Amino acid sequence: MKKIFAFVAASLMLVSLASCNKKGGNDPEPEQDAAFKIEVSDITYKSAHVAITPSDAKAIYFWHVAAQADLDEYKLTIADYAKEEIEYYASQYSYAELVKGGLIIEGGADEYDYDLDAESEYVVYAFITNEKMEIVGEIVTKSFSTPARKPGEPLDDYEALVDLEHDFAEYAVNLSYIASYGTIDVTAQDETHALYLEFNVAETATDLVAGTYSISASGEAGTVSASQGLMSYMGSTFVTPSYAAELSEGQISKPWYLQSGTVVVKEDGSIEVDALNSALKSYKGKLTTRVEQQEGGEEAAPARKALKKSARTSFKGFKNARKEAAVLSK
Repeated sequence: MKKIFAFVAASLMLVSLASCNKKGGNDPEPEQDAAFKIEVSDITYKSAHVAITPSDAKAIYFWHVAAQADLDEYKLTIADYAKEEIEYYASQYSYAELVKGGLIIEGGADEYDYDLDAESEYVVYAFITNEKMEIVGEIVTKSFSTPARKPGEPLDDYEALVDLEHDFAEYAVNLSYIASYGTIDVTAQDETHALYLEFNVAETATDLVAGTYSISASGEAGTVSASQGLMSYMGSTFVTPSYAAELSEGQISKPWYLQSGTVVVKEDGSIEVDALNSALKSYKGKLTTRVEQQEGGEEAAPARKALKKSARTSFKGFKNARKEAAVLSK
């Protein structure tokens, strides 16, 4: 029998979907300084457009965005954070590489669309630097916040905006994460669609049992995990469980990030899903026959652990992905 459960591989194909530049929202009042003009516009629950204009058109400078949650968690001032960032880049790349990659700007204005978290506070910071990659003079800052995501707003631009009904003849169950994470995975895939459900269970569980499981972000036993959308780990991008998806040549082309609804495991072993995604579009489907038990290897554990964490980027990880990629590719 052809093995059909290649979900990690399918999720990895989403690396090209990692950026989102949707615009909208309001421009907050600026906190300006003579050295730079910092403008934040088109603020949505998941993104913002940031533009930096130095007062000296020939200035060499570095700028970035810091999550206020990181500053608070690590008890850092913005000066501490900026110092950590520039020292990190200086330890990894030469000045010329950072200029070529767009992380250090040699004169003129710069701008970028940032992917952000909803209901979060951020600080844009900019400072003059030099070929030694030192902080020269005052660090200019501007704070802003993102609003909450409204019901019906998709988690990202790739969220499906139509209803879906699709059944699967077969599905597999992965019991290998019960002890480590208190979860049981159910996966189903055919030529055109895929489904991945993460059941939260007690660590004493030995198998998936019949019952009605609500889709929830609580992580409580007796629920199915709601998807957080896309998450990056080790340079690849994953769709977080639980989700349904359309496939194109074996790759995920359109995901439904399941957010609410129910999953019913029946006594005969079949499973029925009646769910809504982030955009309030429905997925309904039946999984008929359990065909095998899928086991996860040790190599899957780091990625699994990453998916269980908050979607908020950690300190030193809040890097400008486009610019970093440009550095590494040249």
